[in-house]
Formats: sequence, C-alpha cells, structure tokens
Amino acid sequence: YSMTLSVHHLDQFAPALGHALRMQPQRFMSSYEQAMQDVFVELSGAPEPVDGGQAQVDDQGFRRGMPTFQLKLASWENPKLIRELQSEHVEKLVVIPGIIIQASIKVHKAFKLRIRCKKCGHSRTLDLKATSRSKTAIPRRCARELAAGPDGDKCGLDPYIIVSEQCQYQDTQTLKIQELPEDVPTGEMPRSIPVHCTRYLTDTVTAGSRVSVVGVFSTEDKNGDKNKNNDGSVKVCYVQALGFMPHGDVTGRGGASGNSLRLSPADEERFTELAKDPEIREKIFASVAPSIRGSVKDCISDLKIAIACLLFGGAQKTLQDGTRLRGDINVLMLGDPGTAKSQFLKFTEQVAPIAVYTSGKGSSAAGLTAAIIRDADGRFALEGGAMVLADGGVVCIDEFDKMRPDDRVAIHEAMEQQTISIAKAGITTILNTRCSVLAAANPLFGQWMDVADAAEQMDFATTILSRFDLIFLVKDVKDEERDLAIAKHVFELHKAEGRRKEGGGGAMAEEEEEVTDAPIKVQDLKKYIAFARHK
Repeated sequence: YSMTLSVHHLDQFAPALGHALRMQPQRFMSSYEQAMQDVFVELSGAPEPVDGGQAQVDDQGFRRGMPTFQLKLASWENPKLIRELQSEHVEKLVVIPGIIIQASIKVHKAFKLRIRCKKCGHSRTLDLKATSRSKTAIPRRCARELAAGPDGDKCGLDPYIIVSEQCQYQDTQTLKIQELPEDVPTGEMPRSIPVHCTRYLTDTVTAGSRVSVVGVFSTEDKNGDKNKNNDGSVKVCYVQALGFMPHGDVTGRGGASGNSLRLSPADEERFTELAKDPEIREKIFASVAPSIRGSVKDCISDLKIAIACLLFGGAQKTLQDGTRLRGDINVLMLGDPGTAKSQFLKFTEQVAPIAVYTSGKGSSAAGLTAAIIRDADGRFALEGGAMVLADGGVVCIDEFDKMRPDDRVAIHEAMEQQTISIAKAGITTILNTRCSVLAAANPLFGQWMDVADAAEQMDFATTILSRFDLIFLVKDVKDEERDLAIAKHVFELHKAEGRRKEGGGGAMAEEEEEVTDAPIKVQDLKKYIAFARHK
C-alpha cells in the first residue's frame, strides 16, 4: 500500500518532524513507514504473527507477514533548478521541477540477496541498496571457512551462489529529468539528472511529463570507472524519488524561475473580468506580435488571428465510436524571405505556456518524435523528442522546407492522431503529442512567383499539407505605400528601444508602448492563455 503525505501539513501538525524530514529524509522515511504499518495493525485488528511470544520483526523494523507501506511525499515549497543544486543539498529533501525526457523499463531488483555456499551449505543474507546502479559485491570467501581458521574445511574461491527463490525483490525504474525550456538561460544547455524510483512510484510518469520531483539529492560511486587514480571521492549525483507532483494546466506550467505561471486568486479574478469584455477577441488579436505590422494588401492580420486561435486551442472531441478528434490547430506559413515568419515563431514560443522551438535543418525524425537509447546499465530506454516534450503546447518549426522528406513523414501520425507509436528494441508503447504545430517555410525557388503554378512551388507532399488546417501564403507585396509604412514602423521601434536603453524615463516607455500598441502585455497574455486553456 502507499499513502501521500503533504510536507506542509506535517509542518502544521509537528514542525520538528517536518524539519527532521527535510534534513535527514533517508533516516526518517523508514520510521514513518513503520508507523504506517503499526497504525494498520491497530485499526484492522489483525493478529500479529508471533514466534516464541515475540512479534517477528525484520532488521528494518517491519513486521513479517504484514503488508508493507510506502510513503509518498508532496511539496511545492522552495523548488530548485537542477543547476542550483550544490554540495550543501546532498542527502537533503529537494523539490526539482522539470520535464521527464527518458524513462527506462521497470525491472525487479533484489534488495535482500540470499546466497549459499555450494560446498558446505552455509547461507547468509546481503542487504543491498535497490537504487544503486553499482554491481553487487558477493563475498569471495565462505564465512564459515574464515571462522573455522586454517584448520577448517576449504570451500575454495567464489563458493557462494544466489538462491533466487529466497531473495526479496522490489520494482525499480530510472528516469531522467531535464530543466524546463523556459528555465534554461539563453545560450546554455539544459541540465538533466537521473531519478531513481521504487515500488509504487514506478510507471507513474512517462517521457514528456512535466512534474516536480520530491526526493533526496544523493550521490553514488561511478559505475565502471576505468580511471585507476580515482580513489572513490568523486561521485555522480542522482535523485532518489519520494514523490511526483504533476504540473496542472495552469499551476506549475513554468518552473522555479520567474517564468512560472502560478496564477494567484487576484490573477484569476482579473482574467475572469477580462473574459467578459465584449472586445476581448480584438484585444487578443492586436496583442499577437504587436511589433509586426501589415496592411490590407497582405495576410498579416489574418495570420495573427490564426496564431491567436492556435495558442488558445480548440475543444477535443470523442465520438460515440471512440474516434478522437483533435482540438489543436496546425498552421503553415509559406512565403517570401523577410516577411517576419520567424518573428511570428519566436513570439509564439515566448507567449505559449508550453513551447518548443526547433529548426527543420537541424532536426531529425528521432529528435522530433522519440528515440531508443541505452541507459547507464546497458538497457534500452525511451527518450522523447521535441513533439513529446511539447505535449499540451506548441511546436514551432522554422525552415520546414529544409527538412528531409523522411523526417517529415515521421511526424504524420504526431500531427493528426497526436500520438507516436514506438515498437523498437523490445519497447512497444504510445506517447502523446497533443500539441499544435506552427511551421514556416520558403517556396521551392526561394521566392513566390505569381506566374508559376502553386503546386510547383511547394516542395511538400499532399500527405503533409493535408495535416495543416491553415496555410498562409505570406508574400512581399510590391507596393510603395506599404513599404514606406513598414519602414517607418521599423525605425520607430529602433528609436524607442534606443532611447529606453539610454534611460529616457517614463515618456520613452509610453512612446514604445504606442509603437507596439499591445492592449495585453506578453506576460499577461501568457497567463491568460494558460487560464483559458484550463477553464
């Protein structure tokens, strides 16, 4: 059995116990689980198994013959990014927000190993650390031979064999959690750390899940370190999971940084009133990429409406026969260079609660969908790609036309059925890719030509085009008045930004607001989108 305990509730009941659990979680977790078993015996009235008038208790303090319990912890307080973990946090309770990028197959590992000497029959039990990835060190000499001294019988070298039917096993699984994309500083690689989970915590999260891991920041020796100069002082870090806190549609979308989308009651009340505004749609459309201006002679205004619909999403429907109709919108921008297609992608990545940005030239089929890799133990593990990590959000793909045709075929299922089916290396599973796709591409000849046939200028198969709900032809219209208005707008943007950096004060800030002309600020729009999708 398992039970979830809120650390916050424990603080309210007994602050000393809460502090002790944070400082020495490994020591006190077993005590809490023993207390759970004691309460079970007391409430159920189950008779305790006795042996000679005394209850049978194992070396960990648990009653034999009784069900065991696992305590799972829940806590939102003081989350730490992976890059913020220091030596002072070792063996302490930590809360790490992130996204699961890799999940191994659940295995059964012995935590009590029963061995027997094949010559004299001497048996003993070894207590193992089920979460450790290091190999088990079985004694090479028989304990009875060593106790008998030089005059006793010789059992030889490596006499012990494992008695599998008398060993005790528990389920174990290794995950890898990575920092959320919005928590990674610009120009740096996202950090990741292994997560070891046991018993009821196995198979609770999959690749692509956004969770906060409540666990113990631990260290262990390097597995298979070939460096002879290593004296064992250098350790590798991992997290022993004690609980998972799934991120909801609103709370927890962000991480521990300032990009977190935790909505306060005041925010929810403000957004509820904002939704009652009869002009809310026009305000949202005007707030999409306000620095990009168009005219009546192009499709920029319609494109902003489409991106707004993509950000808020539609309603997923399930028919009576079980057929599921996706509610996410896929949009393709096809057009001339220099028409702000990439700027639309960058804005969408910035304002979407969950977004992954990638380029078609630097993306492969495995990078977009999922890959099978070998973990540290040599077993195969599943690692999610960009579309799996963006589950519940938006995938922005620039230079979509530069992708190899084989890689584009790989995302057919992900775009329409919103799943990825994997059947490789003994792993058969289905991953969710419930995300919208916003892609930008150039025509086949680099620039759109009105005199040529449209089909000849699109280097895409019909199968991939049919998966886009909206396709916009973004052309650089040859019009002097339009070009003059766009040039003036660009100059005003640069002037306002330059004066702001020089410390122009509030007047310059107001001037910049007039240039961008956004009724709803970017951060407010991001929160409002998360609020609307949740409701």
